[in-house]
Amino acid sequence: MYNGEASSCGLTGTDYIYIIEHMRQATGRGEGVRRTFGTVLRVIGCVLVAWAFTAGSYTFPITLFAAIGLMTLLNVLLFYELSIRDVDQTYALGAIIAIMALVLGGYGVWWLMQPPEPTGPLRPAGDPSPATACPEKAGPHDLAIYFATDRVIGHGTGPFTPFVVDHCPSLALQPKNGGLMVQAVAYDYGDNVAFTVRNNVYEPAELLQLRVLRPDKSTFVLLDRFDQEVIYVRYLNRNAVLVRARFLCGEAPQALIRNNGIFTGGVRIEGAYVGLKRAPGHRCAVVESGGHGIAIGDPS
Repeated sequence: MYNGEASSCGLTGTDYIYIIEHMRQATGRGEGVRRTFGTVLRVIGCVLVAWAFTAGSYTFPITLFAAIGLMTLLNVLLFYELSIRDVDQTYALGAIIAIMALVLGGYGVWWLMQPPEPTGPLRPAGDPSPATACPEKAGPHDLAIYFATDRVIGHGTGPFTPFVVDHCPSLALQPKNGGLMVQAVAYDYGDNVAFTVRNNVYEPAELLQLRVLRPDKSTFVLLDRFDQEVIYVRYLNRNAVLVRARFLCGEAPQALIRNNGIFTGGVRIEGAYVGLKRAPGHRCAVVESGGHGIAIGDPS
């Protein structure tokens, strides 16, 4: 029993105080380690949540909505971390206001510094033409249109329709004044016109969640609500164009044109494709102005 100077265990009062204080410090270190570990897990969870909202996007969505979402996520995380550490609420409120000012202010500065989005014809980017297995050589005044592993050479002044989906001529390219104009018609499952693109201007015929992106003077992109490409056209150089696209034509199977091939049929659940079939590849064609190139249909 402790009697102020010594106990039956032979400990002095100084020894007793040292042991108790050491136990308190050890307990505090253990709680600190657990708290730090929990903080790391919560930060990782927040990163995964942010990634889930941006996964599959064509570009990182720097929008006011995204900025508000990021600000809210950071504020919730910060408020919780400060609360479990018993930090004075005045400091917590100040930190939250600082995050709001930083995120919204940063977004405002970024928005003010953005150049106007390019308009008008696509301009040659100066990129090299892709390699191809096609034997025909494009002339100095021809337009070579590359899509998947296929290539179509357009002779004349255009417009050129490099492919048709079933019976629908979906996309045409028109050289104009040293640039390139994109013309397109897309159909829904009822064979009705869903939208058109005329001279690089998107015109919806139905209520669609599509948006145009012009990341530079040489590229036209039409994106859906999953930030996946509906139309991608890049004017590589004065004699070459790269195309990726996804088209529907009435009851015909959809056509999905990617860099590695053309796929038809299947279904899309949200942003994922299921049951696609690869169409024949490495096809070549030459078309005159106003002509149609390669037919894309169901490979079965």
